[in-house]
Amino acid sequence: MITVLGEIPNKKQALIEIKRILKESGLLAIGELLLDPDYPLKKTVINWCSDAGFELVSNFSGKIHYLLTFKKFSLKSGL
Repeated sequence: MITVLGEIPNKKQALIEIKRILKESGLLAIGELLLDPDYPLKKTVINWCSDAGFELVSNFSGKIHYLLTFKKFSLKSGL
């Protein structure tokens, strides 16, 4: 999802649905550009995803953008 999550009114519900349909080995990638009027802070996106049951896998940032990759949280990965 590139510059999409900020546009969705009910972000929590959308992330829960994404988690539901994502394969166990699947990844969710969220990218944002600072020039987007609905730009959410990186920490905010990490919190939204964490609340929906995802854990951060990778974090790439530049001066005007970031790309975050998440996987479904599991008890195995949470130990």
